[in-house]
Amino acid sequence: MKRALFIFMVFMVFTSICYAERNEWKDKNYDFKTIKRVAIGISFATTIQDQFAQQKTEEIMAQIEQKKRFNVVFIPVKDLFDQIIHDYNLENVDEKTRREIVLSKSPEYADALLVIKVNELGWFKQYVPPRSFSYTSWETSTVQIGGSSGTITSPVQRTINRSGDYEEFPVASAEFTLYSMSAGKVVWGYSELRNEQGGILFSKKNKPEDNLEDIFNNAVKKIPIPKP
Repeated sequence: MKRALFIFMVFMVFTSICYAERNEWKDKNYDFKTIKRVAIGISFATTIQDQFAQQKTEEIMAQIEQKKRFNVVFIPVKDLFDQIIHDYNLENVDEKTRREIVLSKSPEYADALLVIKVNELGWFKQYVPPRSFSYTSWETSTVQIGGSSGTITSPVQRTINRSGDYEEFPVASAEFTLYSMSAGKVVWGYSELRNEQGGILFSKKNKPEDNLEDIFNNAVKKIPIPKP
């Protein structure tokens, strides 16, 4: 019953832990090779203002899935619930009983639950103070020497000045938490925050979803589930 309660809490709230920069933890005593089927659920912080955050995240997930980077089967949480309800004929059972049965049977359908929460996806404004930087360029000029002409290339020092102003920078953050369905506990977690506020002079101005895609790709590399 404790395990079912734990799984219920996870399914309902997914996770409310919020990290900054990069953070990772792994249960060194857990055998990740036993994972064959993974239920997966995605949630979004209510503070995200991008109305298409879900669609953009699903596109990233689809691209990762197409690359076949795992030797496991992923099952959307909703599909897992629907399958259990169908298999145990729970359509007409009261909600409380149905929920208890679904939660108790979930470990028979999936070895692990991967919860993904997108915490930030959008733009933030930051005041950038006045600044200047110098660089060297090369100019070619024509010269007359006697009765002949030729060209010479010489260095020219240039300076660019930028006034202080508020500028927008893309930001994205997400966290990934892997739960063991049988043990009823967290066995791996990873979170990352990406923005470009450090690249003030030469910011390439990625889109927020570009940063989110980088985060997902990093998580894919780090998650300790079976891979080809």
